[in-house]
Amino acid sequence: MSRVPHITEMTQSNFEGVYFGILAGRSGGSADLRMPGWNQPNISTTRHVPGSNRSVTFQTGRGALAVSYNLHLATERDHETLQGLVGSSGTLQAPKRIIELSGEGVTEVMYWGRVYKRITNVMLQQITEVQVGLDGTVECVALFQRNERPA
Repeated sequence: MSRVPHITEMTQSNFEGVYFGILAGRSGGSADLRMPGWNQPNISTTRHVPGSNRSVTFQTGRGALAVSYNLHLATERDHETLQGLVGSSGTLQAPKRIIELSGEGVTEVMYWGRVYKRITNVMLQQITEVQVGLDGTVECVALFQRNERPA
């Protein structure tokens, strides 16, 4: 495997019962570990006014929340099961310290002294950058999406 990251709590991070570790990437090559947050793009359309040097921008709302995590799966079977969940909605559970969301559909649970957040109505959009290790473990990038920010 090409990454030499640190693995967050492995035992209880999961999507619909498929357990995984979340790998932290290094920011700019420094020793400081960073985790991605949920992003929500602004959606707008800009139209040029013919015969002028003006444009009009229409704000049409906010896009879906999305986050990509680098995952470490214990077996190729776990990877195949997760691949089968692409395009489906479910519950994502990850350590509280890497999930900044709160509100409706987000609950906290505790396992062996560690706090996790469960987020409902999350869709697994895609799995990319799959790397299979000689020991049978799999690393990949998973893109999760939620249609709206919790209130």
